[in-house]
Amino acid sequence: MFQLIVQLLGLVLALWITYLAQPGSSLFSWHPTLMAFAFLVFMPGAVFAYARTHPVLARSPRSTKNTVHWVCQMCALSASIGGLVVIMTNKDMNGSPHFTSRH
Repeated sequence: MFQLIVQLLGLVLALWITYLAQPGSSLFSWHPTLMAFAFLVFMPGAVFAYARTHPVLARSPRSTKNTVHWVCQMCALSASIGGLVVIMTNKDMNGSPHFTSRH
């Protein structure tokens, strides 16, 4: 049950961030959207894939859990790299220096 609550909260927070960022309104708007889904949706999904108390995968064979884990990790990696590329491209287009903020 804990995994389900954490994953639902992560999804709700990622959707809220997406709503606030309004992806497509600017190049920058994709950065928080992609990062939110990478670290609030896909990464916890990958971690919880092996949980013995997972509401969906608890009785699944290990090979299925491995596949879900791998797919979630690849989605997280793709979204995080996409978010990094977007923010670096946005900074280049605006002439801003890279890696200067504490964030």
